[in-house]
Formats: sequence, structure tokens, C-alpha cells
Amino acid sequence: MRLYSKLWIMITVLLITTILVSGSLVGRYEFNQAEQSIKRNLMNVANTIAQNESVQKGLESKESTYIQNYVDELLGVLDDVEIITVADMDSIRYGHPNIDRLGQVFVGGDQDRVVSQGESYLSIATGTMGRSVRAFVPIYSNGKQVGFVMTAHMYNSVMAKQRQMEKNFSIYFFWGILIGSLGAYFISRDIKKSLLDLEPGEIVRLLRNQDAILETAREGILAIDSEERITLINQSAIDILKCQESEIVGRPILDIFPTTGLIRVLRTGQEEIGREKVIGDTHILANRIPIFENGEIIGAMATILDRTAFVKKAEEVTGVKIIIDALRANSHEFRNKLHVLLGLLQLEKFEKAKAFIRNVKSENENLHRMVSSKIKNPTISALLLGKYNRAQEEGIFLYLTEDSDLESLDWCSDDDIIVVLGNLIENAIEAISKARQKDGEIQIYIKNDEDQVTCQIIDNGPGIPEDKIDQVVKRGYTTKKGSSGIGLDLVKNVLKRYNGCLTLQSRQGEGTEAIAIFERGESSCGK
Repeated sequence: MRLYSKLWIMITVLLITTILVSGSLVGRYEFNQAEQSIKRNLMNVANTIAQNESVQKGLESKESTYIQNYVDELLGVLDDVEIITVADMDSIRYGHPNIDRLGQVFVGGDQDRVVSQGESYLSIATGTMGRSVRAFVPIYSNGKQVGFVMTAHMYNSVMAKQRQMEKNFSIYFFWGILIGSLGAYFISRDIKKSLLDLEPGEIVRLLRNQDAILETAREGILAIDSEERITLINQSAIDILKCQESEIVGRPILDIFPTTGLIRVLRTGQEEIGREKVIGDTHILANRIPIFENGEIIGAMATILDRTAFVKKAEEVTGVKIIIDALRANSHEFRNKLHVLLGLLQLEKFEKAKAFIRNVKSENENLHRMVSSKIKNPTISALLLGKYNRAQEEGIFLYLTEDSDLESLDWCSDDDIIVVLGNLIENAIEAISKARQKDGEIQIYIKNDEDQVTCQIIDNGPGIPEDKIDQVVKRGYTTKKGSSGIGLDLVKNVLKRYNGCLTLQSRQGEGTEAIAIFERGESSCGK
């Protein structure tokens, strides 16, 4: 059932129930009030007649002329009193609406209490004129009861009033329900329209999707309303901006972020894209846009990116970081040798300085010749030389096997080989360095043929426990401080693009062997 139909039915049913219950209670109350009014009037009229001296004397002298005239006069002016009967102690009538009934015995049988006990009371009984509500009052003369008076209202008239009230209520009920139902229909349609014609289930799904998007988005998201209060912020924004407040939503944004540019966007309506800002020690990149509704600005929203983390991640994905690390290692090694040379010169050990220069030159030439003769790709050669110096800094012996050979390839990107080779070598260096192993050794084998490139890295480090081998290739898994844990996941994804594969073989305490294969055609992995 659609929302507006459900609302219409629920409001209409509630309206019907309310009208029925309230109408019944009010109707019963009004009827009871009318009935009590009639009874009070009957009793008051009866008391008035009983206190009339002429009536008292007429009964005492058995004379009905005045009594009947008085009764006729009262019946002509009273609305709620339709019957007046005056009778003596023998229940003989001396006053009655029908003059032909004078002198006859009172009918009804409910006069015994007033005759025998002199009591005033109300009753319902059937007389010669029909069923009626009656009031009995004793009549005294000179301290002695000489008869009684009975005033009555026809019961049919009482019931007629009740039926008239019910009829009126039915008419009011019909019009009330008709108008209320139309109102409920338009209200439900208006509510549905204000909800953009969405059903409750759709709204719930949208909210859940929004929450999921906000919480899984790596970008920070922050929004404010027209009153400059924060209406939305996700966990990424809290982490990037390093918020210390626990309750942020609903508070003025200037209380939390005094230098925010969202206020400017809110006031000018001009978007700001790619704006850089430093908050604390965090360098962020922000996009700020105004939020419009029916041509009016109702708020502003910003997406926030940690620029430092973004650049770092981009470098890891593209392999730039690996090249930068390799160049840094070369630079560091070169500075170390310059320091040694400077020390020798300051000590005026000129011959030793010359010998040191010749030795370094020879070592570098041999290393470059060895790598260049086997690796024809200059970018990958530079990577290997940088990793060689990086390994030396950690006291690790890194070497390229004699049978390695890599030509320049037109089907396999240098950047992709760098990402794979650089991450695998760095993992081996990190494993040995972390274990503080003094005899660390890393063997690198690179070979290509027409349709395949094989990279094999073997280290004698601490190895990987068997139950952890499947976990280390998952994104986010890392044992290195400050690492994002995407290295081996990147390797796996790069190889997947080339129908290749990554194989890890390791035992704890026995080192690790990693084999990465690039395939030009159909994959041969696992065959």
C-alpha cells in the first residue's frame, strides 16, 4: 500500500473513531442533561401545585372546579409538562388533562408510596394517556395529607427527542467524515509530495545507503545549513581534520573550524574547487560547493582530502615512490662517500684519497657494467642500483644472478615492472632489516622471452608463517609502521592485468621466495 493511501485510511479511521466516541459521549451527556431537566421541571411544577392553597382546599372540600381550571392553565403554558393529575387519598382524580376522566381512579399503580408514605419521587409508568415519566408530590392542608399531584412528560416525547438527537448526530457525522476524509486525502498527498514522492521503504533504503556511502568514503564530507550549523560529517572528515569534539552535528561550524571557507561559499554562492589549506599539521585539498533549493542557498558542502596521504598513495600506485626511494638511496650513498673523501682530504691523506676515488670508480663501473649488461632497460637498471645501495645501508648483500636478462619490451610497461620488482625487493629488505639479521642476502633473477617476464626474489630472512602467507597479499595487511599495506595488493593487481600471477613460498626461519610472472598472451600460471 502506498504511503498516501495508508495515511488517508489511517487518518479517516482515526477521525471516524474519534467522532463516534466523542459523539456518543456528548450525545449521552446531552440526553441525560435533557432528561434530568425534564425531571427537575416535573418535580418543580408538582411542588408548586402542591403548595397552592386553592388546590389544597379544593381537595379538602372535594371541589374540582378550581383545580381543573388551574391544571388547564398550567398545561397551556408549560412545554415539558404534558400531564397534570390531582387526586385525593383514594386516588380519585380532581384535575386531569382530559376532563372526562375526572372523578375516576388514578391509573398506573405507582402512586402507593405518595399515598401511604407521603413521599415525593419520580417513576416511569403507563397511565390512561400512555407511558410517561412521572413526578409525585403529596398535598397537605392544615398539616394533614389530603391527596397528591402527579406531573408527567410522555415517554414517547423523551424518546422522540433522543431520536432527533441521533438523527442530528448522523447528519453531523456524515458531513464530518466527508470533510475529514477529503482533508485527510489532501494532507496525505501533501506529506507524500514533501517526501519527494518516496515511500517509507525507499526513504529507509536511501538513508542506509547514505550512511554506508558516508562511512566508506575515503574523502571527508562536511555539510552546513543556512544557519551555519553542521548538519553532516563523516568519519573520514573527523579523522582528516583531527576533531577533538565528540558531538559535532548541530553545532555552529565556526566553533569547531574557525578558519573554514564554507561560510564564504554559503554567503557568496560561488563554488571553490581544488583549494589547498593547512589545518594544524595536515595539508588538505578541499572542494566547496553551495547547496541550492528552488533557487535559494540552503547550505554548503565540502569534500576534503588529505593531500599528503593522497600524494603518498598516488606515488605507491604509480611506482614513483619506488623510484624516489631508489634515487634517495643513491644520493645517500654518494653523500657517505663524499664525507669519507672530505675526511681524507682534511687529514691530507692525498694518496689514500686518490686510491679511494679509484676504488669507488672501479666499484661503480663494475656494478653499472654488471647491471647494464643484463638489464637493457635504463629505468629498471636505476631501480636495481638504488635498491643495491639501499640494501648496503642495511648491511644486506643484494646481487643480480648471472643468468638474468631483460630487454626493453613494447608490451609490458616499465612502470608496471618497477611497481612489482620494487615492492618485492623492498619487502625482502624490510624483512631482513626488521629481524636485525647480520648475514642478510637477497638474490634477484629477472628474465624475459618473447611473451613472458619472470621476476624472482629470494631472501634468507625470517620467512613468513604458513598461516600468514594468504593474508600478506590482502590489501591493508602490513607489519611496517606507517605503511598503508597496499604493496603486494598492487603487485597482484598489476600482474592480473597481464594474465600473470604472484607466487610466495616461505617457511618461518628459512627465508622467502617470491616469483612474479608477466604474460603477454594466455596465462600459463598454475600449469
